[in-house]
Amino acid sequence: MKQVFTYSAIILIVLAFSVESANAQRWNRYKKEFGISVGGSNMLSDLGGGPGDGSTFGDFQLENTRYAVGGFFKYRFHDRFAVKANLVYGQLFADDKTTENEGRKSRNLDVRTNLLELSGQLEFYIIRERIGGNYKIQGVKGYGSSNFAMYLFAGIGGAHFTPQGTNQAGDWVNLAPLNTEGQGLEGAPKDYSQLTMVFPVGLGMKYNITREIGVQFEMGMRFTTTDYLDDVSTQYYDGAAIEAAYGSVAKEMADKRYTSPGRFSEGGIRGKDEKKDVYMFGLLTLTYRIKSKPRSRIRL
Repeated sequence: MKQVFTYSAIILIVLAFSVESANAQRWNRYKKEFGISVGGSNMLSDLGGGPGDGSTFGDFQLENTRYAVGGFFKYRFHDRFAVKANLVYGQLFADDKTTENEGRKSRNLDVRTNLLELSGQLEFYIIRERIGGNYKIQGVKGYGSSNFAMYLFAGIGGAHFTPQGTNQAGDWVNLAPLNTEGQGLEGAPKDYSQLTMVFPVGLGMKYNITREIGVQFEMGMRFTTTDYLDDVSTQYYDGAAIEAAYGSVAKEMADKRYTSPGRFSEGGIRGKDEKKDVYMFGLLTLTYRIKSKPRSRIRL
């Protein structure tokens, strides 16, 4: 009887270690994952905002939220770490009519910016989901699964953006070719690129419906190296010179002020070029994990 008890204890100990080891390594079976995302976008730029000086987190305006769609492919190389290739297309929007700042309201500029972003990101899981067995056995550690996970992410990437503004007829006009701040003319800033580097950072939460299928919500900021997501950065340029160089539409879109010193006058602050633009995505994603085929232990 004593031997039976001893052998049973040994078997239970071995089984417990085996289960725990299997649970710790089971993430290896689901290293690859992809997802399809829908959500919203918003922008902190020189346009719109609260009563402050613009481009700060206090200038966030929910009513300026627009759409975003995307997808990703993820590779999990560690229990707590994964790398992800992320592609997102979205629209950013800002309008001086929505601001509480009277100076910016009288400027009367608006923008919608279509943006395509490609980035690489590193995820760190502060709360890991555990992929366990199909059934939960009371008192046996390692069985079953914890369906919830939380992670932080950071990365680097690039984005192409196309800012547009409304003309007097209410039509959307591409702004970058118009050189609305006199780009290329004497004393004006250089023409800006419609490509920018982006640095995503944020937080994500995930719930696994099954071993393969899950849903996640991710909120992330994108810090950029441009101040022209809204086509606004520096000073007003002389309207007559803009019209002579780039045409009447460029002159119209360069200055839409309501009040004195009036439209088409030279000088005056149009934007704050010391602050780079920031945008953000909130994305709800349906995910699918690809189960890896087990390696054969038989070698010939």
